[in-house]
Amino acid sequence: MQSAQLVEALYIRYRSPLLAVIGRYVRCPNEREDVLHDVFLRVQRSLPGFRGDSALYTWLYRIAINTSINHVRSFGYRSVLLKKDEDEYVPQLPDIDDPESLAIAAESAERVAAVMAQLEWTSKDAFLLSSRVGLSYESIADLLDCPIGTVRSRIFRTRENLRRSIELV
Repeated sequence: MQSAQLVEALYIRYRSPLLAVIGRYVRCPNEREDVLHDVFLRVQRSLPGFRGDSALYTWLYRIAINTSINHVRSFGYRSVLLKKDEDEYVPQLPDIDDPESLAIAAESAERVAAVMAQLEWTSKDAFLLSSRVGLSYESIADLLDCPIGTVRSRIFRTRENLRRSIELV
């Protein structure tokens, strides 16, 4: 199979899961597509060097994460839990009709956003890959190139910080 055909097959197979990964970092749908395009350009360039030391999806996810992080850093976005509302970043809120529940949700979202904004990329990556993308700790360890115990402790600390921030509401 030629390189272009292989990349096309990978695109068809992994487009949706990679968009989900990219979506944890990049909020704008148009930008997600741009990042996905960049991911597959990098895949095409790097494919001859793929040694098979890790699973193919792990390698693709790592490229998607790195490309997403580079995109976010280059545009200076403050947090993956925040969305741009005109010129200001605001927490994303669930659809709630009850004013009291909405107020509690808003305060919780602000606290969660504050905690997430203070996290290092490594902790944020581990937590989001586990909770949002649904990867196993083993897969996350492969993606982040760190021991599984490190992944567990990063996710545990992040969950504890989030739990404590929400309990204050």
